[in-house]
Amino acid sequence: MKLKSILPHLIILLAAFVYTFVMSSFGVGIFADSVFFYQAADNILKHNGIVDYAGNLINHWPPLYAIVLALIKKITGANLSNAAFYLNIISIIGNGYLFWLVLKTLKLKENTIILSLFSLLFSIPFSTTYTMFLSETLFIPLFLATMLFFLKWINEKKLKFLIIAGCFSGLCFLTRYATAGIVAGIMIYILFSKPRKKLQTLFNLAFYTIPIILCYMVWNLYCYSKMETGNDRDLVFHIIDSHKIFTTVKTIIAWGIGSSYQFVLIGVIAFATLITLSLRIIYKTKNQFGNYISFHEKHLKFLLTSIVVYYSFIVGVICLIDASTPIDQRILMPMYLFSVLVFAIILNYVLKKHHRTNFIIPICIIAISILSGAPKLLKYYREGYGYTGKTYEGITIPDNIDFKNKEVYTNDVAFLIFSKRIMPKQIPMKRDLYNLTVNMLYNQQLDSIQNEINNKKSVILFFDTREELTPLFPTKTELQELFNSEQIENNQNTFVIQ
Repeated sequence: MKLKSILPHLIILLAAFVYTFVMSSFGVGIFADSVFFYQAADNILKHNGIVDYAGNLINHWPPLYAIVLALIKKITGANLSNAAFYLNIISIIGNGYLFWLVLKTLKLKENTIILSLFSLLFSIPFSTTYTMFLSETLFIPLFLATMLFFLKWINEKKLKFLIIAGCFSGLCFLTRYATAGIVAGIMIYILFSKPRKKLQTLFNLAFYTIPIILCYMVWNLYCYSKMETGNDRDLVFHIIDSHKIFTTVKTIIAWGIGSSYQFVLIGVIAFATLITLSLRIIYKTKNQFGNYISFHEKHLKFLLTSIVVYYSFIVGVICLIDASTPIDQRILMPMYLFSVLVFAIILNYVLKKHHRTNFIIPICIIAISILSGAPKLLKYYREGYGYTGKTYEGITIPDNIDFKNKEVYTNDVAFLIFSKRIMPKQIPMKRDLYNLTVNMLYNQQLDSIQNEINNKKSVILFFDTREELTPLFPTKTELQELFNSEQIENNQNTFVIQ
């Protein structure tokens, strides 16, 4: 058996080993979003439905990730954190083989497949995502399966591939609502792809979207059976801020030069060398390159359309629905995967040309991949992340808080749910977290809490660890000014008012 045919298997197994080793120190990273999936999975196992510990429907996120976690826990007998760990590793392996099949569907050479596979599995988006308790770990293999069958449909125009792509898109939608941006890109491609026969185009759209609509209807019927709407997000317009645009640029740059400031110069040199050598080869053989691009025209149109549509969708979500959506590696993962496939198609041409500098290109790609993912993985191994990491390791919740008989207000609801299995209330915010509208009842709500505390009915537990939300919450000083000094107990990383 040729070494080239074995290498993809070895790369996938290496990735599985590396991620297993990295998570062996702290387990999967758990943070605020994770806790809602955790509650849903826990309550599914208790036959309570897709609800939190207070019995409220969890519809801010779709249910499939929690259902799969509950199923893994049921099969293995592991706790939910370990179930998420197992899913991450299974998903890493599945992603490797699915991505391999996608690259073969694009008819790319073995050299390109090996380099692209290595780049993906050790990239910064993967190293950021696959150490976490996140729905993306299930979403990505479902997304790659969608891509695989849709690209097969582009190549062969067989209806069965389009229907299967629609089924996987439906499962994607039950995992992440952001699938809507991917579905929109696919629908636009179907609408404008050749041959443009109106009736056939409508049939194609119908066969692709019917499985998605059915999945959406099942989830919404469940929500309505709980007397709730399909999701809890309202439409309120607000302009995307410059920080999020800057974050987009920073996130995309990290794909090319890595994530570590210590090695940024090496990353820049490797990326610049890769681009320069590739452009030089393309320029010298531009006529042949034109013919090659013509062969992949349909694939490139689909991928580039999807990149534009998906990012436009994310901007639309931020402007109209959820201003708190961060534009980070997690959110831009689909865009990254589309971009990697565009890169792989171009790389395939460059490597086919037997130029004397060709050996440098793989070195640059491997260097960029290592500089991209390795610092993140090393940091996670040393420090972990979120509630299971070192940041929260030193936080002790005072023993003198009466959680059973008093209402607890906090700025870190998810941490208390995860650590104490209680349902605290959130300290009033100055602005809504999702649409940034001013909370007109803010002062009134604080006065009400003040009265409750003075009457020994409530307690405030404030964490210094939620720095990213500080502008939305009252500050330490603002809260402490409302109470007498004897009511305030300062601790490391927390303070209590009771």
